[in-house]
Amino acid sequence: MLSKRTKKLVVNSRNVREKSEEEKVKRPGYACIWFYKHKREKMKSANIDEENGLNTTGEKDLMEHIKDKYHSLSDKQELMFACMLLLKYYIYINYIYFFSITQYLGYNLHSYVIDMSI
Repeated sequence: MLSKRTKKLVVNSRNVREKSEEEKVKRPGYACIWFYKHKREKMKSANIDEENGLNTTGEKDLMEHIKDKYHSLSDKQELMFACMLLLKYYIYINYIYFFSITQYLGYNLHSYVIDMSI
């Protein structure tokens, strides 16, 4: 027989509601990803992908992977994961734009980047 705690966990895992965009953007890692995705959409509309030969298919797969993992990450893990995503494509992201993300979040992402690059 399942304990009350176990039953509660089972019920919660089945009844995961979809979060609104506003709720998602409040989470630090998702905000990074949202900014990055928005930047990529601007680049696509300007046909910058073709000029630079960027692999957008791989990025799309990575974004889907992040969305799948999104609900199971804590805020700190999610922030670190988003930083890794930003680092992966760091060469394609305008430096000033990168730090506008940090201002928006109120986090010092630069220190995370330094920690992760060691």
